[in-house]
Amino acid sequence: MCDDLLTMSDSPPTTSVTGDHVPASVLVVATMWLVVLVATFILYERDDAFADFVAFKLGPLPFGAIWFGAVGGSLISAQGILTHNQEWESTYNYWHYTRPLLGALMGTLGCLVFIVLNEAATKKTVAPNPIFYDVIALAIGYREKSFRSLITNLTDTILVPGGGKGSKTDESTGSKAGEGKGSKAGAGGKGSKAGKAQ
Repeated sequence: MCDDLLTMSDSPPTTSVTGDHVPASVLVVATMWLVVLVATFILYERDDAFADFVAFKLGPLPFGAIWFGAVGGSLISAQGILTHNQEWESTYNYWHYTRPLLGALMGTLGCLVFIVLNEAATKKTVAPNPIFYDVIALAIGYREKSFRSLITNLTDTILVPGGGKGSKTDESTGSKAGEGKGSKAGAGGKGSKAGKAQ
């Protein structure tokens, strides 16, 4: 009996892990996205025919910005997988499936918005620097949620000057303005769900 008690006291306490593991489908899709992005980069650098095929521009925006936006989306997806692999929320599966696509789309839109604002603020037409816009697309693809919040605030400022009287309902959350004091922590706070990188 004494030996059993000594053995129990010497053994470290066991910690129970709550939540599910990352589904195999999420890992497979994330890996396939990385393979596609790396293969596209290698083909672009090594194959002149492929480079000429994708060497189009969206107005003044180079094609490379689309690729860097997708890379940013893939990076934030990988961060979410590595951070929350022991406490997975299945509601974020589709988010990870489409994250590089959303990163490419939001990164491209972010660069186009930046070009429009830059041209509106300056009198001279400045030739766009491809590397500069690649970095912007990468950052927006990685932090797509922050960009969406910025666009929401910008749109509200343009369409609703003065911010209204605080009685309008937020379309994304369903809550009314002025009710933030008693609300729970949102994404990025303590109340955020696992499975999505913060």
